[in-house]
Formats: sequence, C-alpha cells, structure tokens
Amino acid sequence: MKAAARTRSRRGVAPLSGIPLGGLGTGSIEIRADGALHEWQIFNNPPWSGRGAPWSPPISSPVRPGDTLFAIRARPSRAAGQDQAAPAVVRILRERSESEARFTYILSYVESVQEIDFRGEFPFAWLDYRDPALPIAVSLEAWSSFIPGDIKHSALPAAFFTFHLSNPGPEAIEIALLGIIPQIFALEALSQGEGQPQTRSERAPGLSALVFSAADLPVDHPLARGTLVFALLEDGAELVTELREVGDLNAWQSWARSGHFLPDPVGGDPLRALLERIIREGLDPASAYGQLPSLLRGMVDSALVPDRSELQARIAADPIHYQDPRWRWALLLELNLTPDERAQYERERQQRPELERDPAQAAARLSELGALARLLSERAPTLINTRANRLTRGVISSPTIELAPWSERDLTFLLTWYFPNHRGENVGDDLGHRYETWFSDALDVARYVAAERPALYSRTRAFHDLQYSASVPYWLADAINAQLTTLVKSSWLVRDGRFGIWEGLGCCGLQTLDVSYYGSHAVALLFPELEERQLRMTADFQLTPASPRYDEYFLAFAPNRERVWRRLERQPELARDPQQRQALYRAIAVETGLDASGRIPHLFPGSFAVVDAYHMVDLMPKFALQVWRDYRWTANRAALERLWPAVKAAVEHARRIDELKVGLPYHYDHSPAETAISSQTYDTWDFIGYSAYVSSIWLAALKATAQMAHLLGDEDYARDLERQFQESQASMERLLWNGEYYDLWFDPRSGRRNQSCMADQLSGQLYASLLDLGDILPREHVLSALRAIYRYNFVPGRGLVNGMLPPGKQADQPDHWTLGDPRHQADSVWSGTEYAVAVQMLLEGLVSEGLTIMHEVYARYERAGQTWDHQECGGHYYRALSIWLAWPALGGLSYDAPRQALRLQPRLQPADGHWRQPLTLPGCWGQIEHHAGQGRTLLHLYEGQLSLRELILPGAAPTRRTPPGEQVVWLGSLPIAGRRQGERWLFDPPVLIEAGQTLEVRL
Repeated sequence: MKAAARTRSRRGVAPLSGIPLGGLGTGSIEIRADGALHEWQIFNNPPWSGRGAPWSPPISSPVRPGDTLFAIRARPSRAAGQDQAAPAVVRILRERSESEARFTYILSYVESVQEIDFRGEFPFAWLDYRDPALPIAVSLEAWSSFIPGDIKHSALPAAFFTFHLSNPGPEAIEIALLGIIPQIFALEALSQGEGQPQTRSERAPGLSALVFSAADLPVDHPLARGTLVFALLEDGAELVTELREVGDLNAWQSWARSGHFLPDPVGGDPLRALLERIIREGLDPASAYGQLPSLLRGMVDSALVPDRSELQARIAADPIHYQDPRWRWALLLELNLTPDERAQYERERQQRPELERDPAQAAARLSELGALARLLSERAPTLINTRANRLTRGVISSPTIELAPWSERDLTFLLTWYFPNHRGENVGDDLGHRYETWFSDALDVARYVAAERPALYSRTRAFHDLQYSASVPYWLADAINAQLTTLVKSSWLVRDGRFGIWEGLGCCGLQTLDVSYYGSHAVALLFPELEERQLRMTADFQLTPASPRYDEYFLAFAPNRERVWRRLERQPELARDPQQRQALYRAIAVETGLDASGRIPHLFPGSFAVVDAYHMVDLMPKFALQVWRDYRWTANRAALERLWPAVKAAVEHARRIDELKVGLPYHYDHSPAETAISSQTYDTWDFIGYSAYVSSIWLAALKATAQMAHLLGDEDYARDLERQFQESQASMERLLWNGEYYDLWFDPRSGRRNQSCMADQLSGQLYASLLDLGDILPREHVLSALRAIYRYNFVPGRGLVNGMLPPGKQADQPDHWTLGDPRHQADSVWSGTEYAVAVQMLLEGLVSEGLTIMHEVYARYERAGQTWDHQECGGHYYRALSIWLAWPALGGLSYDAPRQALRLQPRLQPADGHWRQPLTLPGCWGQIEHHAGQGRTLLHLYEGQLSLRELILPGAAPTRRTPPGEQVVWLGSLPIAGRRQGERWLFDPPVLIEAGQTLEVRL
C-alpha cells in the first residue's frame, strides 16, 4: 500500500487531533498537521492525571504549540565557490504561532514554511515541508516505539524527530537545523512559582543534550525529582542553555549569517540589561541608570517600583527636580523602602541638609537602608514587570552540513522525560511510573534509546507496515490503526505494574469495566499481561460484606431495606454495631435472596486505591466474558484460577437480580434518591424490566461461565448454568422478540414496553461469535435483528444511531432517570458501539453493511479533524478501540490457545485472490497470507512463538492442488508432518513456529 495514499494538509480542517508521542503510561505529546507540538501531558498534569470531564472547560496545555519550534537554514555551499554574500533561507518548520507575530517586523526573513503535508499512522507522523524558497526537500518522521508483547519498549518516555534532508539539484547546499524548547521548570503553569530552574549541557559520542531540571521543589510537587532532555543525536551541536527571547535579533541574525545561534545575554530587554550590568559588573547603579536613553529610562521606571501610581505622583509634584536622572534614581530607591525605613529616612533628611542637596549622598544612604538590595532582588528583571517574560528556552543548533548534489542526510532530535512524582487523587496515593524501574533520569533514558534506536525503529516500523500492507482499503487500515493512539494517550502504567486506561482522557475513571468490555480486545492481544492486571484490579474490589460500601448496595434492594428498617424499629442498637449489623444482613439475605456480594466495581476514579460505584447490572456478565476471552486467547490457567471465585460470585449475584424469576437480570425503575443497582453502560438511557442489551450479554456469560466450570472440574455448576441458559434464552425470546428484532425492554410486572430498535441489542452474540460459544439466540433471529439495525439505525451522513423507533412502534419510558436526559445517549452515535456492531455484522456475513458503517464513522471524524480523538464521555474514548476486532473478523481468524488451534476464513476476498493481514496473538505477532488461486497459506511470525496442533484453512476440502505424496506443509525449508481432515490440518506433536520463521501449507 502506497504511503502517499492520503495526506492531511494544514490548508484543510483545523487539526484537532494528531499522533501522540510517548509510551504506555508515560504521558504523551501530540504532533499535529500544523507541525506544532500540542497537549504536553508528560508532567503528571491534567487531563492525563485526571479532571478531564467533558462538561468542564478544556484544560490548556502548559506548553503551548508556539513554545517549541524546529527551523532550517539553507544556502548555496561556500566551498562550491558560490557568492559569499548569498543569503540563507531560514524557515520555521511549523505554522506561524503568535509567539512569532513580531517576526514580520523585526525578523522578516524568518518565515514559516508555506505548506505542510501531514500523514499520521500510529505511532508515526510524517510531515513534508514545502516552500519554493528552500533549495532542498525537507521532511520529518516523528515517532515513539510501540512493539506488541514488549511492554518495556512500548512504555519508553521518549520521542524521536528525524528530519530527512534531500538535495535534488546539481549544486552543494549548506544546511543547519535548529530546535528551541522552553525551560519547562520555569513555566508558571507547571512550576506554580516553586523551585529553581536549572539547565545544563551534556555530551557523549553521538549525543549533544540539554538537561532541564529544578532544585528545591516541594516533595509532593508533580515535577519533583523530574528531568527533561532535549538532544540532537550528533556530535558537535551548539547547545544554548538560556534563550530569553524567542525573537532574539542577535541570535537569528548570527544563525542566518554563520550558522551559529548566539543570543543576546540579556535578551534585548533594557531593564534586564540595566540590572544585570549593576549586579554582574559592579557598576555604580545611578551611573548605569543615567546611561539609559531618556525614552527607555521612562519605560523602565515603573518596573523598578512597587507602586507605579506613587512614582507618577511624585514626579508630577516636582517635575523639574526629577528630570535629573541622578535624582530620579534616588526617587526609585526611596520608593523601594519599607514604611519603617521610609520614616527613618525622612527624619534623617530633616537633620542632614546634604541629603536634600546631593543626589549621590541621598542614593548612598537609601542603599544603606536596604532600598538597593530590595530593588535588585525583588523587582522582576523584565520590561514592564511582565511575569511571562521570565520564560527561558534551550536551543540546539546542528553543525552546518554540506549536502552534495543529489544526496541525502538525516538528522535526529530526541526528547525524553522522567517525572516520577505521579500521585493519585487520594491523599498519600504515590503511584509513580513504570519507567522508574528501568531508568534513573531523563538522561539515562536518552542514552538508552539513542543506543537502541535502530532496533526500536525496525521493530516498530514492522508492526506498522503489517497493518498498512493488509488486503483492505487504506481507509479501513487507517481507521483500525487510529484507535491504537488511545493506548498511549490515555493509559497509566504505574511503578508496581498496575495498568489502566481512562474511559475518556482524564474523565470518569480508569479500567471502566463496561467500556473495557468493548475496548480491551487490543490490550488482551497485544499486551496480555496488562489486561490480566486490569481484571485482577477489578476483582480485588469486588463487593463483599467487608467492603466499605456493602451497606449501601445491600440496602438498595427494597425488600432488604424494608426488613432492616422494621428490625431497627425494635432494636435500634443494631445500626451501630458492625458485627450485629452484618449478622442481620446475612439473615435478611436468606429471606430475600438479595445478597449484594459479588457486584463488580465500575471504575477507578483517578486513583487505584478506590472505586467509584457498583451500580451497573451489566458489569457482572461482562466481567465473566472478559475473563473467559483472556483464557481462550492465552491459555493462562493460573490467571483463570485466580479469577474464578470472582467470576462465580459475580454470576451468582446477577442470577439473584431476577425480580420475576425468568432467568434474566432485572432493571429497577428507581427514584433519584435511591442507590442505582440496575444501570448499564448507556447510563442516562435507563431501562426497566428485562432488556435485550443486558439479556444478550447474560446469555453469552452463562455459556462462557459454564465452559470455565467444566474446565475447572465444577461439573455440577456447569450443568446448572447450561440449564439456566436454556431457561434464560427461552425467556428472552418470549419477552423481547417482536418478529423482526428484540425490543429495547419489557417489564412484565407493569406491562410497560419500549419497542425502540437498539443498535447494541445483540452485544452478547459478538462475544459468543468471537469465542466460538455458538449462537446464543436463534440464527434467523440474529440475522433478522442485524438487518433491522442496519435498516432503522444507520443514517447516512450521521452514523449508526444508538436507538431508533421504527414506524408504527411505541416507546414507553421509565418514570425516573439515573443521570439525565436519555436523548444524550439514545439519539447519539457512539463510535465504539458503531464499530462493535459493524464487527458483528462482519462476523455474521453482512460484510457490505459492516464496512459501510465503519467507513461512515471514519469519514465523520476525518471531516472534523479528529481522526485520533473519538468522543463520548470525554475525548480519546476507550470504547472505540473495539475496531481492533475488525482484523480477526475480516480474516475469519479464531484462536483457541488451550487447544493450540488457529482458523483462517477470510470474509473479504481481493480481486486477485491474495489475502494478507496482521496476526496479533498473545505472545506473538506476524502476518498471514492466503493465495486462493494457488492454494497456498503462509504464516510469517515476526516476534514471539506460536505452537499449533490444529490449523483450519479455507478451500482445503474441495480440491487437492498438490500431487499426491508431495510434501504440503513446510516450516521454512523443513518438512512438517501433518494429518489432514477436511479443512483441518492436525499436527502431533504440535508445530512450533519461532520468530523469523514461516509456516507454509500448499493445498
């Protein structure tokens, strides 16, 4: 697939999203189509650290897009005999920022490039800079490492910026690159006025670096113990530790003329120049002040006093006297006295006539009283006392390079960071970062990634290329790839290895289980250890009688609450005795059958120390399905055994929430004053009675949990669940099937019904199909419902709407809403749901319909400039990562790790019959190719190992293309013994495919 298939130019839609640079849990920086670096969220700062609710104003990045820049200088080579006076072309390699607004006036030759073509394909961003004045071609490849199965090298706090310079002409060209970055510890938005910023230079072979840090930060400051490194991976770079003004005339002029970036030591600020000459050179203050031109002297006066109005009043009262700069200096000193010092000076002046006659003696006495020291130490050393002008920057200028005719050269800048003081929102919640266990500071990171760069690049690029070389349209590969950005943008990977992904960036919480049900497939396939850790964290907070909020959820059931209050009327002391209260609960639970134990927590709210609630009825079956999915993909029996008690408790609790004993979880119509116990992921769109959405998930969970019980030897429980499944399936059919699709909900108790067609009504069937659990509902009903969803819910130009009411249908509504107006969810489009339903259509053979929905979503976000930022409850929403399932759905890939069985049945056939797609499984990744016309299937393994006992391939049964007796299965050049049974190839012993090997089957 050609890389130039799609570009995004800065002339198009304003770039509202881009490619995040960074690693798992490191925070990130985003590069966008304007060429600028946006959303610096590497400092343990919001929204990455929390407080990113969509109803709150957007949180500004502490580093603005205009605060950093790369620039290029190019001119004909002097060595080639060109005119020594030939001017250099200087261009900033991003759109012009407000920071450079004055350049048009003072640095008119320093322009921004005229056009940028941008192509983002995670984890890479490619930018082509176009300007007719530049004699060379310039492009940038920005990237961070991302390698499936390799957590460390996918969690590096580092970003590379490789500039490719190409001379297309017959004359040699002199080139230099420049990088400017703020001293982040001096940014008020980050430092909050704390600490002493420090910048030093470091050099090593192939590395020229600036190291930013700060001394004296409070121990709980987000930047404490932090460092940031900006480097050029070259020897001999010019390192400037302090640039005070980005528009420094001296620096840009010297760089344009000679390639040396030499800032003015005082940044062109006359007030700073005055004070620093006084301090550094030991000049007489009055004399130095008197040497300022009168116009400048008037400008700086007001910055040297605490009260400008008093200065103006004193001058107006004695204008002739204070025209003398010597007396004006004495006045400035006098106005810096404290009230007590000023009273003392006034008494002395009445007693000493020389203080009225001689400005030098007056200034000397005022200095003795402390005025001069206070002026030099407390007055901000910037013009007009503007705090923003305190910002300093670091600069790296590359050595000047001579680029011969028709030659090329790369120069790579590197940014690394280390901010270990990540704390959760709970007091004392010291989380840190996983990268602390591998590195000591940002310079340590820089040295490591510089040395490992070739391997990091080749492995990262290989994974990228697998996706974009697949036999699918470019837009589809791009839509799937785009959602991987969430893994970097929104993840926490803390010091002890705990992992979580924000539901929406900084919003709601991490490891939101009802959302990870959709989005975690990619985590389970690419980083299975992290997915296991997420589920263990959820299980650790499962509700038990010892949980802090057990009382709340036990009493949320009306029969429990009524019985408890009746007992308390007779024995009020029970409310205050924990042991007696728990005994009471146990006795009442026996009576009602409504023990709250087993409820699954919703999310971790900006901390891994607490959870927010246990209010959703869909969490219990969703938890069971995710546990079974992970076992089926990993064969990690130890993990399954650890989680089995939590699964069983969750399923048993869900069985108890069945008001009318029909075998399905029940939704209560509760008042706002009551604790919610039957919400679900559409949490402003409440249901009552029995819903298609939760019932379908429940049916799949019953099947999955029965499989777990069989595997773990709990046969009685397995048979009980299988019986329960039959009863539950019959109830869903009886209560909700309307002949075309499943009604949104029905409450047999009240007779109320909502006949809306919900896009997500068959969610459980998606998991069942994915995990080979079979149909949870009659096949003809599944296909009819999917066709109805496409017919009613899909609106071209809008997308797949969550809920639609077909003509002639009626929609009753609950009396109460849990959170708010249900239209926010019923009438909206959720890309995560759209992608999940589209995948389900692919799995069920409705390929055209599924691809149409996916393309609609992709085009909608492309038009908005938000390809890498899907919205729901917050940005970069985790649910949309459900699109990763498009790969196994399109290829008909199914993997059963315990059986070591892999199936390939492509559902999308290219015209040439050659199907190619990525293969990502826990523990390995590579590519599968199927040549239908040649009857050949190849499995190329790039990294990891894959052991197969069984391989199911398309087209294996009808014809035998390979002559009888000829070897048909090869591992590289080695023949493999296999036995064929129709479409199945059986290997005993199993065939072990190692990294770098290819398994080939010739049919």
